[in-house]
Amino acid sequence: MPAHAAAYAFHHHRLVTPFLAEPAASAPPDRLARLTASGPPLDVVLATLSRLVDLRAARNRPGTAYLRLTALRAAAAPA
Repeated sequence: MPAHAAAYAFHHHRLVTPFLAEPAASAPPDRLARLTASGPPLDVVLATLSRLVDLRAARNRPGTAYLRLTALRAAAAPA
């Protein structure tokens, strides 16, 4: 994994998990019901951020370009 992808994944897990995911998971249901936002629901935001990490790290997960990148690397490799 390239250094920038590793750094992005590291920062994602050091910031998103403790400041978004964990507080939301431990919040009482009545408090969550009163929260409002101008964007999508928190679970959609967390899923999107997780997918972005996968895309930037070129992980072999559904919806990423991993297989296409692997094929391009193989085609571009010297014979």
